[in-house]
Amino acid sequence: MADLSISISPAMITSTSDAASDAQSKATLAQSKASDASSAAIVSMSKASDASSATTAITNLVDSLGLDNLTDPNVDRIMFWDDGAGSLAWLACGNSMAITDTTLDVIQDIRTTAGPTFDHIHLANDVFSSPTHLARVGLSGDQALDKNTWTKVDFDYAWADPGGNFDIVTNDRYVAPVAGYYAVNAFVCFYPVTTGKQYYVAIYKNGASVSQQTRIAVAGESIGMYFGLSDVLFLKAAEYLELYVYTTDEDGVSEIYGSYGDTCYTWFTISKIV
Repeated sequence: MADLSISISPAMITSTSDAASDAQSKATLAQSKASDASSAAIVSMSKASDASSATTAITNLVDSLGLDNLTDPNVDRIMFWDDGAGSLAWLACGNSMAITDTTLDVIQDIRTTAGPTFDHIHLANDVFSSPTHLARVGLSGDQALDKNTWTKVDFDYAWADPGGNFDIVTNDRYVAPVAGYYAVNAFVCFYPVTTGKQYYVAIYKNGASVSQQTRIAVAGESIGMYFGLSDVLFLKAAEYLELYVYTTDEDGVSEIYGSYGDTCYTWFTISKIV
């Protein structure tokens, strides 16, 4: 039998080694890809869980704030927290504010407006009344008086009555436009007067005397007697004030002296103070 001889060259050994190494590398690469795929799946699941948790949190927040109850108001509005309702709501502007595009502004700026008008201003518990809550009226001529008779002063012109609350045409009275405390001042001139006779001035509220002053003419006052009367009265809306006078002098002797030139000697003022 002939001898069998196998010859293995170095190149063949090297080739076999390289093939084994390549196979091992491919196996390692495949294992790495599988690990990466597993990691990616875990990350994807984590992100999905995070997204679900975020959605749940947002839903709970919307429900707790009442956002789902808000509808489109079709006008510019400001979102705010209504503590009484316990939810969010649309805040509407009042009469003195406006929203224009993206700007919130006051309609009348008291810092720059030359002549702002206010119903009243509250400042340190004090109230400054509107100009419409005052009146000052006078008597242009003289008014005759009868003895022992309460006579209402017949005022016939107004220096100031922006609210039109003093009726000088029919009733000669001031009608309160709103409830509050009113400062009331009156000044009357009796002319001529008789020594020893009595003269009265009274503020009437709703037809009855609530404030009164009396004087007796003394020697030397025959040319005239002047005296005023002041008070602070509470009036409900529609309640009214009038000014009355009285004398014990004989009929037609004494009169209420009205005006001389530009000076008025008999007048009546009312102004709401609180």
